[in-house]
Amino acid sequence: MSDLHRFVLTYILNSIWQVPLVAIVGVGCITLLRKGSFSIQYRLWVAALVAAFLLPLASASGWFTFLAHPASGHLRSKAGPTMTLLLDGESGVSSFDAHQSSNWFAANVANGVILIWLGFVLYRMACLTWGWRRTLTIVRGGRTAAPSDIVNELWKTSQVRFGLAGSSLLISDQIATPATLGAKRAVVLLPSGLLSTASEAEFSAIFAHESAHIRRGDFLWNILYEALAIPIVYHPVTRLLRSRLADSRELVCDELAANELGNTAVYARSLIRIAESLSTVSAPTPALGIFEGHNLEKRVITLIDRGPRLGSLATAIIVACCSMLFGASCLAASAFNFQPAAIVSEELKPFAGTWHWVFKGKPFLTMVLVPEGDHFSGYMTNAFLRNDLDGTMDAAPEPGISPIARTFFVGKVLHIVVQSDEWTMTLAGPNKAAFLIAEPDRPKNLKSWIAERISETTTTPGKEINSDAIYHVGGGVSAPKLVSSTEPKFPLGHTEKNFSGSCLISFIVNASGLPEQLKVVRSLGPDFDQSALDAVKQYRFEPARFSGQPVAVSLKVEVNFKRF
Repeated sequence: MSDLHRFVLTYILNSIWQVPLVAIVGVGCITLLRKGSFSIQYRLWVAALVAAFLLPLASASGWFTFLAHPASGHLRSKAGPTMTLLLDGESGVSSFDAHQSSNWFAANVANGVILIWLGFVLYRMACLTWGWRRTLTIVRGGRTAAPSDIVNELWKTSQVRFGLAGSSLLISDQIATPATLGAKRAVVLLPSGLLSTASEAEFSAIFAHESAHIRRGDFLWNILYEALAIPIVYHPVTRLLRSRLADSRELVCDELAANELGNTAVYARSLIRIAESLSTVSAPTPALGIFEGHNLEKRVITLIDRGPRLGSLATAIIVACCSMLFGASCLAASAFNFQPAAIVSEELKPFAGTWHWVFKGKPFLTMVLVPEGDHFSGYMTNAFLRNDLDGTMDAAPEPGISPIARTFFVGKVLHIVVQSDEWTMTLAGPNKAAFLIAEPDRPKNLKSWIAERISETTTTPGKEINSDAIYHVGGGVSAPKLVSSTEPKFPLGHTEKNFSGSCLISFIVNASGLPEQLKVVRSLGPDFDQSALDAVKQYRFEPARFSGQPVAVSLKVEVNFKRF
């Protein structure tokens, strides 16, 4: 499965449920704002359409994955579906053979889903292209033959009212309803049959409505919204979003036109008479006709009988609530980000198995990656690691194991979260990989740890509690509780003021709660390090427990030295 293939499939999977979610939230907000201005209702439907497009895009792009797994090296999952191979002895899969047939079927289903989606997208793009070409043909075939002096005067008056300049009026035999297209040099198209049937009031209503579209720049915005709807055009709910958006846009223009004409009732009656005399077929996309939205009856009723409107304060409060509702919905959507589980086994196979991290030709750490769907579980043995900017590297094995909390792909790089650290794994050959700590401020010249795969099969640690093993907190192992501690003494000979520094000490809290095997991980200087070691030796803990029994665990503590 290629990156593009996975991207498209992830987009489709998430749009299936995210688009209805956005629509439901939009309907709820509109219910609260039903007495608010049409302009606010229009903006709400615009926000809904944009959210319906962006939410699946964010899921497919991995934005939510990044938010859920920040590359700071400090993420830890307390409980998750991928943490299946822990110290309590859940066994993992040792080969891929059992999944070959199901993966083949899933891959073909995924291909079919993408092909169906692509068919909808191409069909919609073809419709938009045809509509655009037809619109251009209609414009080129329009004639500028001047209608009556009264109609010309009404058109000029409308332009003045709406502050327009450079717009033109054309007569066409190829359209059945008035329409507007263009931005800087907008064109208003009138059906030729309208010249002999419409009254002055009806012409005034038409010109006022179309002028409102021109002043608002609806033509260009409509093109943008149609483009945003293309990837989700397959979804039935997308039709609802586009329809509600068109309805609210027409209501905004109706309100502007009625206000400019000064009589809402006359404007509404003019719409009805125009509809009776003409076919109410919509103008070709992307042109905007006076009967866009397919809901003329609702428009007229809404204009005439709106009832009391919301005040500015009530509107502001409701808009704020709706904004928070939209935001909360997007965050909720991010928490349920679906990824395609039908990843072909061959893609996971190069990463799966037992890996030995090698330093100076000797293995010092073992990592086991067990495939589970589209991710891995597993564990890694403990080790002391040092990787300085000057190229100094040091490593040594330590007792104990740590479970892999979570894995996820960013492109072709596998991210592995273990305890409080996050590593990136990049394949460097058939059985070789490079590992780096995943930190945003990581120096570019930092050397990678090299690992070799010794087996494509995996093994798991035993269920029994090993009294000689060193555990890590998590996976059923509780943290030890500090009972007493001792402040470090400032080394003799250091009399400087305004001094602040720290060193990092790793140690084992044994089953009796006593610290042992102390090591300096980050040095502040020999005398400060010794003072820190002397202080940590005097720490006393309530030991960690696993399955109710005290066990030894590995910890690190930062010892601070300050003087002001």
